[in-house]
Amino acid sequence: ATGLGKSLFAANLVLSAAGTEWEWLGWRRANTMLVCTEMRLPDVAKRLIALRGNIDMSRVRDGRLDESERTAARDAADWMRDLPLQIDARGKVSIGRVMRMARSEKRAGKLDLLVVDLVTHIRHEGRIDSREQQVAQVSQELSDLAVDLDIPIVLTCQVNRAVQQRGDKEPQTDDLRYSAALGHDASIVSFLWRQKDWPGLRTDITTTKNRNGSLGTASLRRVPRFAQFTSWEPDMATQGQFV
Repeated sequence: ATGLGKSLFAANLVLSAAGTEWEWLGWRRANTMLVCTEMRLPDVAKRLIALRGNIDMSRVRDGRLDESERTAARDAADWMRDLPLQIDARGKVSIGRVMRMARSEKRAGKLDLLVVDLVTHIRHEGRIDSREQQVAQVSQELSDLAVDLDIPIVLTCQVNRAVQQRGDKEPQTDDLRYSAALGHDASIVSFLWRQKDWPGLRTDITTTKNRNGSLGTASLRRVPRFAQFTSWEPDMATQGQFV
């Protein structure tokens, strides 16, 4: 969805995947790669530090930290330094580069999850006439890559502007911007969205396609001040207006 925190959600996802280890479930930290096409590495790092350190994002961005915040930022940076997380944030990259990086890391046993934010900014080296054809080709090649490497690949994408004109703002699979191929190739399609009259910072994530599971909606609390998504509880309806 537009303006509802696709990149914020991707940051939460990669930090959770690379930083979570539950031995009693047999879950280990996932070797994770984030390809970010809209932000440079220093900006991505600041966002992750704010998220991990629970620090006001604007203060991290501007460098206006008090002593306790500086300590929290250092602790967050030290913690992230040991994570199995790689970040490529060089702007708009080619699909060929993404695939080469992924294959190289997989051969080295260092890739369990690839997250691409934003897939419509990935370039294709071939001669392709339209943006729709380019996105469709990139989508197909990433779909094939997921199968070849046997890893999940998560892509973020915008929705068509037309969804904003509908009375019901809940998005559908064919609302994906530039290419219906994204919805066709994906095993799971989920949208972040909200109605204007919803209370607080409630944002829903709705799964409209799931080849191997059920569909449904979960409510989240989007807290851009701390670069976080958290669980939504009904009593949060009056909270968040100052966040």
